[in-house]
Amino acid sequence: MLSICKACLRLGRRPRRTIRLFRRNQEDGFSWEANLKSLFSAAHIIGHRLDWLHFGFASNAVHLENLACVMGARMAVSIRGYDISIQPLKHPGCYSLLWKRIDRLHYISGALYLKALSDGLSPTVEAVRIEPAADPGILKWCHPQAPREDRTIRLMTIGRISWKKGYVQTFMALVSLKAAGIRFTYRIVGDGDDLEMILYMRKELGLEAEVVLEGKKTHTDTLMLLNDCDLYLQYSVQEGYCNAVVEAQLFGRPCIVSDAEGLPENVIDGVTGWVVPSNHPEKLYRKIEEVLAMDQDERDKIGQAASARIRQSFSLDRQLQKFIAFYEE
Repeated sequence: MLSICKACLRLGRRPRRTIRLFRRNQEDGFSWEANLKSLFSAAHIIGHRLDWLHFGFASNAVHLENLACVMGARMAVSIRGYDISIQPLKHPGCYSLLWKRIDRLHYISGALYLKALSDGLSPTVEAVRIEPAADPGILKWCHPQAPREDRTIRLMTIGRISWKKGYVQTFMALVSLKAAGIRFTYRIVGDGDDLEMILYMRKELGLEAEVVLEGKKTHTDTLMLLNDCDLYLQYSVQEGYCNAVVEAQLFGRPCIVSDAEGLPENVIDGVTGWVVPSNHPEKLYRKIEEVLAMDQDERDKIGQAASARIRQSFSLDRQLQKFIAFYEE
């Protein structure tokens, strides 16, 4: 109740904008319920003076498509993996009004931009690609690995426990790796709603001794685990770009990823890592086996190329300059 009162007070301080937003929403066919939701969602923004109103996710702009206009601002929207790949499947047409109101689009991979176009975004809308960046300061956690006392290969994935991360497909590849007599541990850092499924499949496939569920970790703890891994896996079914893969490459860790959406733009196949078709566990197994059989110097060369590319093309300074240019006329 208190939050509702605060929202009403904020809207009351800007009566003209509030009325204009209500009427614009009415003209676009908003129901009373959707219109009220729009007003209350806009309450903490509507009183500000802005040149640009930027929504970090397209889904955040739903029901607020007319807000920038009534504030005299231009509207920018960022699209990311789940945002553009899954949300329209759950709510068909949810961005139909947004695509008519948007002034500029930010996307993190070309694959996601194509999805936005297929969902109805006009190709005449100015769209700018700005990839995720990596902080080179995290390299302080990257240290030379201590000599292994055993021959166990350390594999790792960072990501929430979700079907879209392809864990079950990865497990199936690891079953073949285990059958081939290769000793390994596979650490997963993250939590999520599909934990029950992962626990069940780990037991069902006989991987309880090999698969370690680390749960949610601090960034520092995650980087320490990343430093200890030999091979990073990101065999996602759906993936907009994946910051974890960027950081793994910055650490010089050999990466094997799927070809889901933005991942082939993140990792250059055969140059900074390897790209495997998604939903083909046998192909993932063969690629892991192939990479493990490579000479260590050859693997190191791939990792060094990946780290150099991230430092050069994915720096925070470069990203900052791109965003400054994004808002310029």
